[in-house]
Amino acid sequence: MQAYSRIPCVSGKILLFFDEIQECPNVLKYLRYFKEELPLMHVIATGSLLEFSLEKKII
Repeated sequence: MQAYSRIPCVSGKILLFFDEIQECPNVLKYLRYFKEELPLMHVIATGSLLEFSLEKKII
């Protein structure tokens, strides 16, 4: 992300916002990465159909 945006990614100073994550199933593994490897990184993930997608095993 830092290479793409050219903005230093400093834990506790950056907020990552993922919207409609049910559209991108791979995002879930990245959320786990942020939780385990960058616990101070602020992350918000939303999805209007996320609960439905999880129930149907779409993601």
